Amino acid sequence: MRRLRRTAAIAATAVLSAAVLSAAGLFAYANPAAADGYGYGCAGRLVHSFSHYDTRNGELAARSYVYWDGTDTCARLVKVKYRGVPTTLHLDICTASGECGNDWDQYRYDAVAAVNGGSCLSLEVAGFTADEQEIYHDRLPGSGFAHC
Repeated sequence: MRRLRRTAAIAATAVLSAAVLSAAGLFAYANPAAADGYGYGCAGRLVHSFSHYDTRNGELAARSYVYWDGTDTCARLVKVKYRGVPTTLHLDICTASGECGNDWDQYRYDAVAAVNGGSCLSLEVAGFTADEQEIYHDRLPGSGFAHC
């Protein structure tokens, strides 16, 4: 009987600890896309990735990742250059029907946007230094929509 009470007390403590950690935002993110280190903020599986190069010197500046969860498509723009330094990121993901998700702001690491649906998509990304000099600007595909 004593062992049963102790086991129950340990289990209750573990559940309570997980609840406290989860509420504090410290519990592991349970998104399968997060396992690759780039999907945080997007659900589903990685379906595309793109590299974006600094137009001034050709260095890799950022990467974008597109995820599909069966219902929604999510894009994440991750800085490679200027990580940890606030720069302006512009991320747009749009469907051919005109639905767009966007995230434009000053960020240290990444931007995330999503739309409902998974076909006929376009992605536009841009990055600017703190003094608003353009680092890169890409539209994928160059015109029209992909995955139709």
